[in-house]
Amino acid sequence: MVELFNKDINTDDRQSSKGNQSDTTMDYPMSQETFNLIGNVTSKTFCYDFDEQLDIAEQLYGTRIKLGFNMQDVRSLLSEEPYYPEDVKRRVQEIIFERMRKYRYLCEK
Repeated sequence: MVELFNKDINTDDRQSSKGNQSDTTMDYPMSQETFNLIGNVTSKTFCYDFDEQLDIAEQLYGTRIKLGFNMQDVRSLLSEEPYYPEDVKRRVQEIIFERMRKYRYLCEK
């Protein structure tokens, strides 16, 4: 069995996390059919809020995530995308630009 550990940021203690046991114990038990279980599996994150998860990861490991694209890259990619309607592409651009604004410190370009 593989078990991962969560670090308690406030006390700097490591605590066992039973929620992060290996997939063959929790999510994909050997006694059941794999493909019947796939739709029920969820990610094992620190929490469900991305901002909180990013804060925890950065406190534990430092800033290691970098965004290797800029606004012009996004515009170019969306303009070349042939399948989605323009209103969907505008929405995607708006969302990505807002995330880039919020996480400006992660942008390398």
